Amino acid sequence: MRITEFINVAQNQKLLKWVTIPEYLFVLIAICYTIAMQEYKLKRGFSPDIERIYEEIEKSFPSEIRREEDKLLVSYGVITELSVYMDGKKLVVDTVTDATLGDDEMILDTNKRFRDFLLLATGYTAKERLKQAKKAVSK
Repeated sequence: MRITEFINVAQNQKLLKWVTIPEYLFVLIAICYTIAMQEYKLKRGFSPDIERIYEEIEKSFPSEIRREEDKLLVSYGVITELSVYMDGKKLVVDTVTDATLGDDEMILDTNKRFRDFLLLATGYTAKERLKQAKKAVSK
């Protein structure tokens, strides 16, 4: 995502704060807000079927799941929006989080549910996903 696109998205979601300091304009993004997009490879034997992914979201997040075209959307805990879709054989996950929405217990619960969802959906543990990400960056 280009920086201009990021700024537009952040402005639309009211995540940006503009601060003018004498003759400079700085963009400050609050640390408590996170916007992230990640692609995950599926383990052999895990089908890239959006219906299977729907079932895994249902198991992990006790919340209403909405469909928008080929995307699945859910909100739970500090995750204000979790958007999931398939891009070929890869699982694409967009998350928008707001740590100000809950206490430490809610943050930990949301994080655990998110990791559990990724394990069920991809077949890879957090350690294996980290190893794959490092490998992809080094290429």
